Amino acid sequence: MPFRSFLQRQIACILLVVGSAMSSQSGAMFDGYDAPAIYELLTTQVILKDDVPCFFSTAMTDEDTGTRQRSVTVEPEQGEIAWHISEDRGSRPLPASADQCVKYSETWRAGKILAEPKPLQYGMPYLVDVGARYHYFGIFFLSRDSAGVTLLTQWRMDEDIVCTETPLNKPGKNSSGT
Repeated sequence: MPFRSFLQRQIACILLVVGSAMSSQSGAMFDGYDAPAIYELLTTQVILKDDVPCFFSTAMTDEDTGTRQRSVTVEPEQGEIAWHISEDRGSRPLPASADQCVKYSETWRAGKILAEPKPLQYGMPYLVDVGARYHYFGIFFLSRDSAGVTLLTQWRMDEDIVCTETPLNKPGKNSSGT
């Protein structure tokens, strides 16, 4: 499935979940909602640890905590899934902070590798899906600065998702969002 179609489908699912959650609240809601705030709540954050992307979401809920199923999937814009790991025992802590983040290609004691990790390419958009009860999505790019140091860079959406040269996080910082 093309990456753009996959991303559009995931955004539609997120909006469906958010819409369902909003409609289940008591009282009528006639005002609009803050789309950027909702997007932030459903986003996987990406940092670099030892020059490897590491994923987490600070939006994990109590319902996520009670779920034993946990998974991380990384999919490139084109081609096969880059990496997919899952476990159904709940023994892996949920990646709810930078300290608990899941590094790309790490193995889990009780995890099943459903797609072996492939080398990540520079300048290619990747979608990451961190799943428990709910799914948290993010997009990341790997880049290098002029000294060859690995960076995460920001993206923008034109007709396609485009990698920019703007660093996602400032060098030396330990957290950033996609």
